[in-house]
Amino acid sequence: MKKKCLVISYCFPPYPSPESFITSKLIMGLSKYYDITVLTMESIEDSKKIDKKYKNIKIIRVKLPFLIKWIINLPRVPFRPDRFIISLFWLVKKIKKINVNYFDLIFTRSQFHSSHLVGLYIKKKFPEKKWIASFSDPWSENIFQKNIPIFTNLSDFLEKKVLRNTDLLIFPLINLRDHFNKAADIDIKKKSIIVNHTFDENNFNDEKKITVNKYFTIRHFGKIYAERNIIPLFESLKQITIEGIKVKAEIYIDSEYIEKNKKLIEHFSNYFKINSYVNNSTYLKLLKKSDLLVIIDGDSQSLNVFFQSKVTDYLGSRKMILHIGKCNTINKKLTLKNNGLSCENKTSEIKNKILKSMKMKKTFKPNLKLIDDYKIRKVSKKLYYDLNKHLK
Repeated sequence: MKKKCLVISYCFPPYPSPESFITSKLIMGLSKYYDITVLTMESIEDSKKIDKKYKNIKIIRVKLPFLIKWIINLPRVPFRPDRFIISLFWLVKKIKKINVNYFDLIFTRSQFHSSHLVGLYIKKKFPEKKWIASFSDPWSENIFQKNIPIFTNLSDFLEKKVLRNTDLLIFPLINLRDHFNKAADIDIKKKSIIVNHTFDENNFNDEKKITVNKYFTIRHFGKIYAERNIIPLFESLKQITIEGIKVKAEIYIDSEYIEKNKKLIEHFSNYFKINSYVNNSTYLKLLKKSDLLVIIDGDSQSLNVFFQSKVTDYLGSRKMILHIGKCNTINKKLTLKNNGLSCENKTSEIKNKILKSMKMKKTFKPNLKLIDDYKIRKVSKKLYYDLNKHLK
């Protein structure tokens, strides 16, 4: 008989975040080995239609008051560890109505880190329950978050408490584990495992059916913030277009960046297509119809703790990848191992790499052995054995 697992996460489809799909892919893989129930937030989109896709998983959605949802959806709020902490009361209220004793494992998943505070509550009430906490990004000392007096201090205290009380911790990178180890008041290494971000190979089984593009097709997907400077990419694509080189370029970025840079977007839209995010099914179709997929990193060494999950989808598509950025992140390493290209974030270098990739199109071969290591089937099987080993 399968063990029963309660997964708690704010990020689950159709919530518009890459983390939603990291979580859903991992959970779908684990559903082969566990009976899974997901506790997440009610969505403004048609979640019933989405939930039907997850046939082997029971999904419980928590309804929030209008004011709480409104605050959560504001562009910038100063709460730490994240805006979802204000919904904690309603998740705990739902937990009190659930028979927690029914479950063998409690699995909390971030983003967003507030989900682990629900796990902390459960662990206090049910200390015998095995609790797994999975992280994708830093909690404290996150270079993308400003220090907010009192809120940051409280958040740091809660982080230490979570790290101390979990039975097992999951990270996608050793660098990220070591980052958390510095923040903890105990050595967490012995109760930590490394689990790759993944892609669902079922989404790419029809790859051979894709027709050849009329023009060399370049696409970028992702949020633009902090060190991710997209202007050199824009300038290089503009120059290529002006020179009459036949390419089709499409950029899919966050609506917040588009809204803040209307004149800029209007100018570059004369040369190539710039859109806001698309839904996951459209995103996957576009990946498979691309010739070159672009990922933008920064230059500082502190980026070594970040693993952009779309890289694994890029691998799954078996398309050529161009990584932009100086720092030797996991994103850059995987790009190069997959026989892709990388350059600094300078217009001339990006342009040269794009032109080089066009010449490579007919001869490019992805690294199939590398790609196999990131398939959800393989990653979830290894995770299942690791969980059994560490949670005896």
